[in-house]
Order: sequence, then C-alpha cells, then structure tokens
Amino acid sequence: ILLIAVFLSGIFGVDFYRSFWSVSERMTGIFLWFHLGTLFFILRSLGNKINWTRYFSFSVLISFFAALFPVVQLIFPGVFFDKITGRLSGTIGNPIFLSIYLFFHLFIGLWLATDFWKKKNNLLASLFAIAAGFNLVVIFLTQTRGTFIGLLAGFLFLFTTFAFKNFWKTKKYIIIAVLIFLISFASFFIFTRDTYSFWQKVPLVSRFVGDLSVGPRFFSWETSLKTFLEKPVFGWGWENFYYAFNKHYEPSLLKYGFGETYFDKPHNVYLEFLTNTGLLGFLAYLWLLFVVFRGTANLKEGKIFIQALLIGYLIHNFFAFDTLTSYLMFFVILALVDSSDLFEKSDGADEPKWRLAILIILLTLSSSLIYFVNYRLWLANHWEYFAANYFVQNRGAEGLEYFNAAIDAPSVYSDQIKNDLGTSVLSFLKQGVPIPDGKNLIKRSMEELKKVANSNPLQYFYHLSLADAANIAYIVDPSYLDLAEEELKIAEKLSPKRQSTLYVLSKTLYLKGDKEGAANAMKRAVDLAPEVPEPHFFYGMFLLDNNRNKEALNELKSAKDLGRQPRSADEARLLGGYFADAEYYDVAIDYFQKALEFDPKDKEAKMKLGLTYYLMGEFELAKKFIGEVAATEDLTQSPQYGVLKPILIDLGLEE
Repeated sequence: ILLIAVFLSGIFGVDFYRSFWSVSERMTGIFLWFHLGTLFFILRSLGNKINWTRYFSFSVLISFFAALFPVVQLIFPGVFFDKITGRLSGTIGNPIFLSIYLFFHLFIGLWLATDFWKKKNNLLASLFAIAAGFNLVVIFLTQTRGTFIGLLAGFLFLFTTFAFKNFWKTKKYIIIAVLIFLISFASFFIFTRDTYSFWQKVPLVSRFVGDLSVGPRFFSWETSLKTFLEKPVFGWGWENFYYAFNKHYEPSLLKYGFGETYFDKPHNVYLEFLTNTGLLGFLAYLWLLFVVFRGTANLKEGKIFIQALLIGYLIHNFFAFDTLTSYLMFFVILALVDSSDLFEKSDGADEPKWRLAILIILLTLSSSLIYFVNYRLWLANHWEYFAANYFVQNRGAEGLEYFNAAIDAPSVYSDQIKNDLGTSVLSFLKQGVPIPDGKNLIKRSMEELKKVANSNPLQYFYHLSLADAANIAYIVDPSYLDLAEEELKIAEKLSPKRQSTLYVLSKTLYLKGDKEGAANAMKRAVDLAPEVPEPHFFYGMFLLDNNRNKEALNELKSAKDLGRQPRSADEARLLGGYFADAEYYDVAIDYFQKALEFDPKDKEAKMKLGLTYYLMGEFELAKKFIGEVAATEDLTQSPQYGVLKPILIDLGLEE
C-alpha cells in the first residue's frame, strides 16, 4: 500500500520526473522504492530458507569496515579522500548517513553477540560485541544529535526491559544504581552546559551545549505542515518538498547562512511523507510502522534488540530524512519480521518451467536497465568529473573534449550535469582559466543552460543559475543581460522572497549601467529581513564601491551589530582600505587589526594599518607597524615607494 501511495503521489504531484528519479545527490526517488520493494519481497519470500544470522553477520562485518575508514582517516589525515575537517563521514560522505547506517548494525551486533554468548561461542560473541562497540564510538564521532537521541531511546528500552525481567533478583541494586547515575549525570549536564567550557571539547556533547534551537529545520517543519494543507490527499509528490519550500521561503533563514536556505527535504521523515504523499501516504507509512512493530512479537531470536532498534530509528526520524543507507536496512528489517515463521523449508520439488521463463524475461529487462540507467549515469558523471578537473589544471584541450562528451551524454540526470558543468565552465573562464575557443564555449554553455531552464520551468535554481551565468557571458554578447532579467522574473515568481534573486538582479542592473536600480535591488534584499546581517554587509560593500560612504558605514555597522564580521584577512583588508580612502580612520583601523587577527604575518595589512595611524597623527604606532614591514621588505622596490619615501623619512625609518 505504501509503494502504491508513493507512486500515486508522483502521478498527481508537481513534478513526476523528479518524483521518479529524484536528484543525483539523493537518488531516493520512486525508482529506488521499486528496488527496495523488490528486495523486501525477495527476502520475505525466502522465509525460513534464509539464514538470517549469517546474513546479518556479513552485514555487521561490512559496517565495521564502513566505520573503520573514517577512523583511519582521522588518525592518518589524507590517506583516504579529503582530510577530515570536522565530523566523520567516511566513504558514505555524510555524518548523518553514516551514523544511521552504523546505528542499525550496533543493535544487530548486540543481538548477535548475545545470541552467540548463549550458544557458548565466546569468540564470535566477543567479535560482534567489539564490532558493536566500535560502531558506537564512530557514531559518537559523527556528532549526529538525532542519532544520539535515538540511541538513548533504544538503550533505555533495552535497559528497562532487562530491568523488569531481573528487578526482583540480585541485580536490582545494580539497576537502581545505574538509574541514579544516569539521572544525576543528565541533571548535572543540563545545569552546567552553559557554564563549563570543557563540555565544548567533548565530541557530540559539544553539539548539545549552548543554543539547542533547531533553527532552519524548525522552519522547514513549519513549511511542511503549512504546505500539506495545499495538497492534502496525494501531496506535492514524492521528492517534491523542494517546490513547496521555495514557494514559502522565509527570508530570515539567511541569518543561518546561505547553506541553510536550500531545503529539498523537511529533515523529518513523518513530515516528509505528510507533505510529499499527503494523507494517503502518511497513514500508510504509520500503519506500516505499527504492523512491523507488532510483528516483532513473532521473532524467536533478537526480538528485544530489533524492537529497541526500531524505537531508536523512529526517534531519529524526527530529526533527519531517510537515504539509501537507512532505507536499505529498514527494508531488510521489514523482511526479517514479515518472514518470521511464515514459510516452511523447501521440500525440494522442481519449480514449474513457466517460472523459469519469467525469470529469464526479468533478467533480460533488468540487464537493459543496467545499461540504460546505471552505466549511462556513471559514464556521464565520469566525463563531467574529468572535464572540471582538466579545466582546473589548465589542460583546456582535454577538458573541452570531456565537456562535450558530458553535455551530450544521455542520462536520467543530464539536466543537472549540464547545469553544473555549464555554470562551472563559465566560472572557470571568469577566473582566467585558459580554455581553447572560450568564446564559442561560453555560447555553447549558455545554450545548454537555456535548454535546462526551459525544460524545467518550475526549478527555481535552474533559472537563477542561468541568470547568474548570463552575467558572466555578457562579455561575448550583451543581450545576455536581457536574458538574465527575464530569468530572474521567473525565479522571483517561483520563490518570491529569496535574497539570492535580488543579489543576481543587482549585478545584472549594475552591468547594464543602472546603478540606482542595482542599489534598489540590494536595498530590497535588506528590507526582506532587516534582522539578517548578510544583506546589510553586501549592501554596504556595494555602497562603498559606489562612493556612498556614509550610507555604507551605516549598513556595515548594522551588519557588525548583528554579528557579521569579516570572514577572511582579504575581506577585512579590503574593507579597511575602503574606509581609509573615505577618511573613516577609526573604522579602517578596526578592519586592518581584524585582518591581522586572521593572519598576523599579513604585510599588506600591517603597512596599511601603519599608514592609517600616520594619517591620524599616531606616529609611534605608525612607526611600529611600518617599521615591521620595512625590516623584512625592501620598500625601495615597491611601485608606491615615491609616495612612501616622505613618510618613511618623517618617521625616522629612512634618511
């Protein structure tokens, strides 16, 4: 019923193509659901023919290696892939996706360890206990709060279940002591998490310190409930929360950063079903959860551990969304529960010949899908990867060859590939990366981007990407700026309150010579959410660039008061230079000092700071900073030496 509900939501939803295939970074569309459903029915139909202990033993072994990769990478940075910069993610590439995959295997590992311990196989029991413990450590290192809360719920269920079984035995004192410890620790943490700095140094625990608000996710939940009422029966369509979110985008989200203004999922599985599949799919999902949990009562082995796993998983789903790593294990658990005691072992009778014929037909069809879907997708991604890398390495000829191959490749995600590659190539050209026949390549990229936008009229970001690309491509054809304005009008209809649209519009109008219109667009971005610092900062930078210094100072001060500070030495130095030129020396000094906080060896910042002090009459400070630069640099070789020489003589740094 759930599979049917998901499919119907796609049929009656906003975008069936997206519902069916999803997007390349998710791949969780209806096409995946067909695979998961097939896996479920295959495993279920085997009944008692399948050795679940052996199946899960192998699965736990795989999970151990999945957990081992990021740990090795943590100990030996750079051995696998990129260096770790924060939370562990391993080969899966996302800490949340890794944590939930290991979460399933943690409880399965505990089940197998207990089972082998009962069978007096202490070696295997120890190995599975070690694997479960190792998974627990790596889950902790992923610092995923939702999974951690799910773990607590699962362990609490296990603990209370064992406690009730053993309460009146000699273990009751241990159980009471553990409960007192857990309650005391939780109370101590709650009352001290804002006071003691050492909590900040503890992985995962640090993510529960300070502000625990879910911020952007809360708004995505609110959007989900609001938009459900617009399409309550079949929903917006599986994987189509993206459209609902864009339509109701809230400008105040930008205070959490641009990365938090893009939501294609509500980060809550229950709300995802409610919005995407409507009441039909939502109720089907809840009924499935009820049926599977009820079915765990039939399990002869591992019942308590599977129940604890499911409880923790259901809690985790309040804070995240499912991906292949969690879907795969959930459907396997469904098959385990549903196949329990349903079938007898095979009597060895021959299968009817017609079944063999059906099997051959199905194998033929599936083989063709491997070519038309899997292989073509791999090939297109392969070419896109090499195109981008060759361009970055200044090997334009090879990059152009792979670019053409990737653009022409037939793939279910070809529009995404064309959009990503087209915008990347234009960005490379803007940065001065040498690419053969750059003028024609710009035109080719723009044509592909236009095709993508035209074939996806409801995709906000495709229209925005095309407009942004047009602002680069106008150097070969000024009419592209008119195209940018047209695309931005479409983008604004799809997501009326996005600051990103206004930023690109401001750039377009500026390039067309309409500085006043560009300033008004930036001001509109500020007015959408005055409490957000980022628009004030960008508007201030724009005003500085157009010599509107007093207004710029007010905007940058507002940004600073709201918490927006320079994020690099270059940014701070640039701002300092603007304000020094405008004779706002106090402000300029603050920014130059901020640049030196980022990079204490920044000679340019030191020199400009010293010169600013000189202009203020603070000669000792000027001598200090300019002298530090003069001690390591031959200023006579500087193009500005003619201007600097009188100052150096005046400060006694040169005769």
